[in-house]
Amino acid sequence: MAADSGSLFERERLTGDWGGARSDLEEYGITPFFYYDAIVGANVSGGIQDDEEFTGQIYAGLDFDFEKLFGWESTTMKLSVVNRHGDSVSKNVGGVYDPMTIYGGPDGQKRHRFWLG
Repeated sequence: MAADSGSLFERERLTGDWGGARSDLEEYGITPFFYYDAIVGANVSGGIQDDEEFTGQIYAGLDFDFEKLFGWESTTMKLSVVNRHGDSVSKNVGGVYDPMTIYGGPDGQKRHRFWLG
């Protein structure tokens, strides 16, 4: 793995190896992840009225390799959470489907997932 001290463009991962902690965790079968997605959308003509909005989501969690952790062959587990924020142009477009697919509603719709397989 690339060292923490390299430039952002030279690192294998954006936040580096956390002083070796990330590599150690992955060696034992625990892989943390964090993603951020965002959409900027605009209704510039037509629909109900012109509008522009921003929406985004954070998706984070841990992947567990139970084969490495406990010797359980071909068994993995994922714990994750999604937090969505922002607004959508959908109310001013007038269509049936939301054009901003990651919009999560007014409360951010925090979603939690547990998966074992």
